[in-house]
Amino acid sequence: MKYKKLYVQLYLIIGFVVLIFLILGYLFRYQINISFFDNLFAEQNLPVTSYIVYLEGRDTSYSINNEKRKTVKYNTPISRKMTIQTGKDSIIAFYIKDHGYYYLYPNSILFIDKIEYYSKNTATKETRLTLEKGRMFADLNFYSDNSYLIMETSNLYLSTNKAKFIVDKIDDFQSNLYCLDGEVYFRPYSGKIDFYRNKKIYVISSSIERLINTANVLKKNQRADIKYSMSNQLDDILNKIYESSFLKNMNKDYIASNLIIPKYLLDINALEFEPPNIDYRDMSISNISFLELRIGGTASVLNFMNRPLKDKNRYIFLLSPGLYKIEEDAGFIKKNMTFSLSSGEYKYIDIKRNVGLKTILINSTPYPILFYDYNGPLEIFGKEVKNRQIVEIGEIDKKLRNIYFEFDVEVKNIYVLQRDDADDPSLEKVVYNGKKYSVLNYLSNINNKSASMQFNANEPVDRLVIAAEYDDITRNIKF
Repeated sequence: MKYKKLYVQLYLIIGFVVLIFLILGYLFRYQINISFFDNLFAEQNLPVTSYIVYLEGRDTSYSINNEKRKTVKYNTPISRKMTIQTGKDSIIAFYIKDHGYYYLYPNSILFIDKIEYYSKNTATKETRLTLEKGRMFADLNFYSDNSYLIMETSNLYLSTNKAKFIVDKIDDFQSNLYCLDGEVYFRPYSGKIDFYRNKKIYVISSSIERLINTANVLKKNQRADIKYSMSNQLDDILNKIYESSFLKNMNKDYIASNLIIPKYLLDINALEFEPPNIDYRDMSISNISFLELRIGGTASVLNFMNRPLKDKNRYIFLLSPGLYKIEEDAGFIKKNMTFSLSSGEYKYIDIKRNVGLKTILINSTPYPILFYDYNGPLEIFGKEVKNRQIVEIGEIDKKLRNIYFEFDVEVKNIYVLQRDDADDPSLEKVVYNGKKYSVLNYLSNINNKSASMQFNANEPVDRLVIAAEYDDITRNIKF
């Protein structure tokens, strides 16, 4: 009998404790799930596969959780809580599997809050980005219908899962949205939506928020300008919606009609910038290679895959395995630099400057080279000098005994010219840039990177002009 009383008391205590927890759960609106695993896996970040597709510029960096900024490398993974920043002349494009392609223009900052953030309660996967500064292009086709992108600026909110669009954050007071294909739902940004959602007004919040988020849709070749004043208007509407004592009787058509944002026809040719021209869709991400190029201060015209390469720059390309060629035109020579990429390979190429004549010693004394010129017609001994380089030497004012030349590429012929004021009939005459010169000496068929000349000058010489001629062929170089 004594033990039965103890059991009854124990049951009463347990029942009282359970009742207290239920009351607390109701008061604080805790959602209690029966299954422990439901609570554990209700929300999680799913793993994603990402690649750097294209990078241009030396000032492209990232940080995670506001840590120290690091330079983006070819194998840098795109992850949540990452901030990507591009400099004045820098560009980065990255690909996320089952999402699509993102392209960040110069002087831009993108914060990646979530990637494939899965919620079991809503059975959706959400990716959330914030464009803090600049401009971004996206070409998206999410793998599943329950996956979507949410993107924000200080005055724009958009959502989509299949569209090609550009967001241009002009400043803190205006963002422009351009839809090139597909559909993009958008509205002004409002922090009050999160505020009211957190107040747990579930029935009202879910329906009204859905209405607000889908009231405006941008379709192919349409644009919209979202201004800060529109965010203030949305805040006023939200105040009326959530603070009205007649909320249940409010007409949804009335709400939607007050949220409409003007849309305009998009003229792509009138944009101050161009959509990127990088096609990644034909690429199998299971069979890829990476190429990194650094252009080291060359004056050459460089071209790779019909794309000009800028001087003093850095590039990263995501490529399929195969044979590739970089074309170089230095003005006085042309080169084809060929190389191959195998599956999974990373190749680094440093393209250094070709200057042609790099060192000149006159009477064993080095002299500065004042200028280079590769253009304009030039005939010597009745023959056109092709693939040539004209170099002017500083004042000498000495008797000329010898000249030593050193080049960084093989030279064919060298001509030493002097401004002809005496009109000496014994010397070959040359007219260049409207001025008359005499040929003091020349070397032919050198085919070497160095050469020397001897002179028997009785009078001091003034400024000299060197005409160096190179083979009229395209050189093939393998890396």
